[in-house]
Amino acid sequence: MNYIRNALSGRGDFYLLRVVGGSTAAGLAVVSVVVDGVTGDFLLLTGLAAVVFAFPWHRLSALKAGPFEFSLEQGQIRGAIDGIEILGGEKGRIDETLARLAADTERARGSRVLWVDDDPRRIVGERRLFRSLEIETVTVATCRDAARKLFRDNDFDLVITSLVKSQEIKEMKDHPRNPGITFVQWLRGGDDESIRELIDDSQIPAKDTVTQNLAVLFYAALPPPDIRKAIQSLSGLDPETSTASSLDELLKKSIRLLADLRSNPIEVTPRKRVPTR
Repeated sequence: MNYIRNALSGRGDFYLLRVVGGSTAAGLAVVSVVVDGVTGDFLLLTGLAAVVFAFPWHRLSALKAGPFEFSLEQGQIRGAIDGIEILGGEKGRIDETLARLAADTERARGSRVLWVDDDPRRIVGERRLFRSLEIETVTVATCRDAARKLFRDNDFDLVITSLVKSQEIKEMKDHPRNPGITFVQWLRGGDDESIRELIDDSQIPAKDTVTQNLAVLFYAALPPPDIRKAIQSLSGLDPETSTASSLDELLKKSIRLLADLRSNPIEVTPRKRVPTR
């Protein structure tokens, strides 16, 4: 019953496709052997039934046959999308985005994202969606925590960060700079009083090439012009910082960034081995 319920809700492992298709082929095989005996048609239908039952349909996002294309949704992705409280119109755009970026999504699999947000519960839906796409997310609450995490483990492909972090704004009330902006300036090699206070740079060793070249994407529920104005001070820094104000835009930009980065990763200098006697 759970299989049928899941299939009817659009979240199952293509149960109906497997059962209906396989049963139909098996039934035709039985009819064929009764009427004509063991013939080529019988063997063909038996083989087809076996393939339909055994094929991992859940691994597909689409089937193409000549000029026709049949979209098939992966259950875990459908469940992640349905679990996010967003308007129906945006869900439709997300479906279209994922279908259009299928090749990039395949390349982005296995990526790691460092997500900086002082309220991780607020982005649990987005994180589940990324996980369903086989993209790992690691969350930290503050920019200082992010810097320390990168010191211990710099094996990330992308940093996603909120624009406003209440806790750090309170701690830096005497400094006009936004903590998120300050963090990116630190990533890109900046060093001044505000940066040292936010990052506590005296306790964090010098950054490496991988950390300094990490892609950064600001994710904030603000009108795009407001986000661009807020990060204006980062213009000219390389690599360029991206922005997203909706889940659909977040998916588009992060998947494309990750796909490009997986194809052209940041160069890493191997550590020289110390000769032993």
